[in-house]
Amino acid sequence: MWLLAIMLALVLQRAALLKPAPSSGLLRRKLTTPPAPGSLSVASFFTLPEAAQTAIRDLECEVAAPIQVECWRSRADSMCVHAPTGSGKTLAMLLPAMQHLFWSEPESDGALVALVPSRELATQHARLASKLLGDAENVTCVTTSTIGDDEGTRRAAAALASSRCVVATPRELSLVLEAETRLYVTFASRVKALILDELDLLMPASKCESRVTRWQDVGMHPAEALVKLLARRSIEDLRVVAGSATLDKVAKTKLERCLKGARAPALKAQLPLAVVRLGVLDENSAAALTTKTKLATTPTIRTTLIPRSIAHTYVRIDNKADESGIIDSLRRAVRATSARAALVFVCSSSGLKIRAIDSGLRARGLRCLVLGDVLWPSSARNRRRAAHKQIKRGAPDDRNARRAPIEGLAKLADAASADLNSMLRTATPEEPQLVVADQAVTRGLHLDGIDAVFVVGRPSNADTYLHLAGRTARDPLSHERHLDAEDPRRQLQHYHHHAGAATGTVVTLAKEPDIRMLRSWLDKLGVSDLRELALAQSA
Repeated sequence: MWLLAIMLALVLQRAALLKPAPSSGLLRRKLTTPPAPGSLSVASFFTLPEAAQTAIRDLECEVAAPIQVECWRSRADSMCVHAPTGSGKTLAMLLPAMQHLFWSEPESDGALVALVPSRELATQHARLASKLLGDAENVTCVTTSTIGDDEGTRRAAAALASSRCVVATPRELSLVLEAETRLYVTFASRVKALILDELDLLMPASKCESRVTRWQDVGMHPAEALVKLLARRSIEDLRVVAGSATLDKVAKTKLERCLKGARAPALKAQLPLAVVRLGVLDENSAAALTTKTKLATTPTIRTTLIPRSIAHTYVRIDNKADESGIIDSLRRAVRATSARAALVFVCSSSGLKIRAIDSGLRARGLRCLVLGDVLWPSSARNRRRAAHKQIKRGAPDDRNARRAPIEGLAKLADAASADLNSMLRTATPEEPQLVVADQAVTRGLHLDGIDAVFVVGRPSNADTYLHLAGRTARDPLSHERHLDAEDPRRQLQHYHHHAGAATGTVVTLAKEPDIRMLRSWLDKLGVSDLRELALAQSA
């Protein structure tokens, strides 16, 4: 008997050795082939009113993207959406909630709340919601730009009392609720749909030190407190959809912890939340997400991958390069890529300011805009007025020296009133249009026709680089189907592989140690092709 037991143990051990070890992150489960692009239209899933149909046509999103098909075919009302940047997650999360609240129940007073991490993304989502609903007055945007003072907070509170669609940053929405405490009941009880875009940024692993709402427990972030509030105050069933290109286990666990006290039985029955991916609906998906740590583990396979339709390049910056030298290299890089419309992201590690990059590029003959001036023209006008007042107070000899930057601000303010996307579409390689922004506003940002992204300095981490790179090549229907390869590295290389040539370029301007770090990030993301961009001396 003991001999038979030994033989059985050897057989089991050999079987365990032959079985492939599960890889971390996205590839723990085999990927299935998503629906072929172009096979289904958005209208085949929803009964769209005329305003929504017009908005979908204007956005050129009539054909449902693969991740949208996966979400809309799912039987789950609440879920987490995990798909790369530019894959169509926003519409995938937004349209079902609007169908449920506005188009199927037009007489209902139920409200939709979308929480986002930045005012830039809030502005973008609010504009999209206004177009889909055809009613801008019924969409309330709550950010630092709208509640800058007590009067702004009072106006936001009055709007929340009747608004049916609210797009907000969590901290600012919490401040409004805290200022008008009756909204903790009257507003929260009306919310029937909750969308959390960029969940891993709304609920990061770090603890929050500042407390802005009474619902915020020790270490809890404002987004967690709001989810807990809405889950417990919602009288009817609450639908919760969260999404991110870099969704991780920590954020998903935090969200589910906040939802455990929900009064709605249908929501509690869907915990833990299913994770919908391209080609995959994983009902028990907690193990399919990694926990991001500061220390790298070996082997490391990230949870999300960069589309292979992007070409990754770099420009080596000398350690002694000053501001002027870096801007010169940036100008030459723009010319070398023949970029037509490009985003320039400034990282804090570069030590440069957005305004310095903007003025330096314009002084070198390039058309440039600061993203904040485009989204909030009033801010640009206020800066121009303040600068004019400063000129009047200054000595006469100083006025001519200050007039050039003032005229630049005036041009920015005038250009801000125009539609940025149309400006980007009409740009040419000979006269490219550049938009300068801080790396912190990267998440979810979408601009039409961006064919190049320039990153000045080293991004804070691999996830940030992923989102920076994802601002280009954002056509969700241009990607190839998943390949079910045996080798995880081959899957990484083929995942989201474009059938043709690269459609977008990312250029990182950084010093040698930062380039080595970037190369290691890309290796973990399954991208081995990082090449140096050749700069023409006469550019």
